[in-house]
Amino acid sequence: MRAKEKKHLSNVAAYQNRIIDTLVPKLVESLNREIKANAYDFVYDLNEIIRDSKESLFTNHWIHCNARGNEICAEYVYKILQQRGILN
Repeated sequence: MRAKEKKHLSNVAAYQNRIIDTLVPKLVESLNREIKANAYDFVYDLNEIIRDSKESLFTNHWIHCNARGNEICAEYVYKILQQRGILN
């Protein structure tokens, strides 16, 4: 790879990591406060269901779930829909 592209990609990765490691957790925390303050019963933080998993659930850093991560999230959403009587 040419030096110019390598430099560009390293800058992008550093910027993405700063967003993911610093800004996204603050956003999630803020959203969770908003959800609790307004008693929204239709918003769920799927991070909580995978937080303690020892499995590899993401394709890159922690943004996109792999097949197993999607399966776990889908099972959780399905249970919620069943509990609400939307699915039988």
